[in-house]
Amino acid sequence: MAMTYRMSIVLPLAAAAVALTSASAIGTRGTSADVTPKGLPEREWRDALGQVIKRLDRNGRLIQILREEKSGRIVQVVGLVGTFTPKTAEVPTEAATAWSHYFEYDQAGALIAEVDCTGATHRFVPSNTPKLDEMRGTALPGHHHGR
Repeated sequence: MAMTYRMSIVLPLAAAAVALTSASAIGTRGTSADVTPKGLPEREWRDALGQVIKRLDRNGRLIQILREEKSGRIVQVVGLVGTFTPKTAEVPTEAATAWSHYFEYDQAGALIAEVDCTGATHRFVPSNTPKLDEMRGTALPGHHHGR
């Protein structure tokens, strides 16, 4: 039987991230002085377990990664509207959602479904599940989000 972790975005994203992680404080890696190619992470925020929960790329795109507390599996990836800097990305509580993807796993922890930003559900065969790409916020080959 599959476990579904879909949730509506009723709470502000910052509150949802706290509810889904066991972090009492968010650690960071990287600084605005990092020199990385355009599009790669400029800064990442991590929970107490060291898992990425928020990522800012060199293009100023900010995504939040919501995880199931016990397993650490990604249950939702949210792209926020706007262009951010490391400073403005610290607490983007007023940012609207640009896109969101939800993920469903089977009892063994294999990714079996993804609900994409259009609301379409994509089912995967556990033995042939694509890898979830945290930078793109999807496991769907060729799926991209516009600006």
